[in-house]
Amino acid sequence: MLRWSQVAKLAVKEAQLEEVRKRQAKKTAQKEMQDYLKRQIDQKTSDKQKAAELEKKLFEVQQAELERWRKDQTVQAEERLRKVQQVVRDREVQSEEVNRKREAEKEQKLEEDRRLVLRAAQEIELEKKAAQAKREQTKLAQRALVQEVGEDQEKKNQARRRRIEEEKRALQEYAELLDKQEARSKATKPKIRDQVPAAPPKVKRKGEELYHDPEIVTRIHNEAVARAEQADLTKQAQLKLERRKNQDFLFQQIAERDHQKRLMQEQKGGLKVAAQAAAEEHRVTESQQMLERKKRYLQYRLDLEGQMRTKQTTQHTLEDQMSGAEKAINRRYVFEALQKTSDPEALPAPCTAEAVPQ
Repeated sequence: MLRWSQVAKLAVKEAQLEEVRKRQAKKTAQKEMQDYLKRQIDQKTSDKQKAAELEKKLFEVQQAELERWRKDQTVQAEERLRKVQQVVRDREVQSEEVNRKREAEKEQKLEEDRRLVLRAAQEIELEKKAAQAKREQTKLAQRALVQEVGEDQEKKNQARRRRIEEEKRALQEYAELLDKQEARSKATKPKIRDQVPAAPPKVKRKGEELYHDPEIVTRIHNEAVARAEQADLTKQAQLKLERRKNQDFLFQQIAERDHQKRLMQEQKGGLKVAAQAAAEEHRVTESQQMLERKKRYLQYRLDLEGQMRTKQTTQHTLEDQMSGAEKAINRRYVFEALQKTSDPEALPAPCTAEAVPQ
């Protein structure tokens, strides 16, 4: 006979067996889930290592390219510096050749000027001696003329006429000598100076009738002596002026030569300064290029790091997402997990058929 107590015991036993089966199934599912997740984690770790190795290789290649680019830039900079130095050396050689030619021409010109000045001084000295001798002869003739004034009138007239002729001839020769001296002075002066010396005083000739009176002769003699002395003083002043001008000219030539030497030295110094400036400009250019290279390298590194961070973020996002195959594989486990974490009373009861004893 079936009793209610037996039915209750069977129900309790069935419930206990179902609970044990559920616990065992849950443990098995958890173990499978752990193994599957571990395999996925290992796969992700392996993928990360491969990606890191690939990034490392890419970075090494980029570093090698950057080092090769640096070497190329250094070679180009050295070549530019060599060209600049060669240009500076060529300019120095050309400048030295031009300065040497200028110095030779300057020395030749100075030598010619010295020769002309010396020749002019010698001619002036000869003319001075000739004029002095002529003045002495004139003075002697004039003294003789004065002494013979008291002689016989006829003799005095004859002697006077003779002396007058000699005086005229002497004065004429003296005037011609002065004209020749002036012409030679103009011809022998250096061409670089165009100072025109003052013309010697012209001898004013008197009529022959004035030489018959002793007082007039004496006055003419005194005037001639005074004019000769004045001409001598004027000639001496002109000679001093010429010597001073020659000295000034020589001093000017020496000053010009010194000035040219200073200009040459300054030009050489200017070339040296230009070479230094070119070297400094090259150094500044190299510094700027190095700074630009550092900036580009820094920007390149920042871009590379940004790309790596972006790629890592993208990889992290992709790791959290499941592909279609992963979703298909995990769908059953997700459903079972949802079933195991859900309320058992909300699930449908299992369909079991048991024989009820009669």
